[in-house]
Amino acid sequence: MSVSILSSEEIADLHICTQLSANPDVTLPPCNRLTPESRLALTTTTFWDRNFTITVLLLGGSPHIQSKVQQYALEWNNHSSVQLQFVDSGPATIRVSFAPGGSWSYIGLDNLTIGQDYPTMNFGWLTDSSSEADISSVVLHEFGHALGCVHEHQSPNANIQWNVPLLYQYYAQTNGWSPEMVDRNIIQQYPAFATAASEWDDRSIMLYAFPAFLTLNGVGTDFNTVLSEKDTLFIREIYPA
Repeated sequence: MSVSILSSEEIADLHICTQLSANPDVTLPPCNRLTPESRLALTTTTFWDRNFTITVLLLGGSPHIQSKVQQYALEWNNHSSVQLQFVDSGPATIRVSFAPGGSWSYIGLDNLTIGQDYPTMNFGWLTDSSSEADISSVVLHEFGHALGCVHEHQSPNANIQWNVPLLYQYYAQTNGWSPEMVDRNIIQQYPAFATAASEWDDRSIMLYAFPAFLTLNGVGTDFNTVLSEKDTLFIREIYPA
């Protein structure tokens, strides 16, 4: 099976213009069109400057969900010199909405290309009845994106043998995704020259859970709910104290 690889221009557009988990119910602002030179820099990294403080504003959600989002998001602070700081009013680097639908986030510095009137992250399925495991998993995952991390299954070091027809069918039924959305969020890999990547980590919080039948070799992935050892080592390397 061949795996589609994004060109440097396409990967820049993906970083700047696209929500990570496509949600047709959420309308995002038009992407900022940058010059080829500046876009090329974003293909190399969307990481923040070391010791940067990312302010986070919650736009809605119940008091319970707000406290849980803060609780789990702040776990990243234990391993990174880039710190998340929740604020009560704007302006803020990250604006978190709770609109019904999917959960998604912009990657790293791409958040700075979005106007203050728009959210940069969304938790569409979190409610007061959500389990601790579900909340932990999705909050850690999306704030990993906000820190600059991409999907582990799209790492250049991933070697997942997708059963592409079944993958399209599965996500059409479960998420309502088109084949293009599946390509963008699951199959397409980031090029090695444009990605800082650790060894493949099947315990990473940035990895989707996949049933084994979606791969040609019958190897699936688990539902990860906490930061893995490699997650913490990687973020410490990117943002050392």
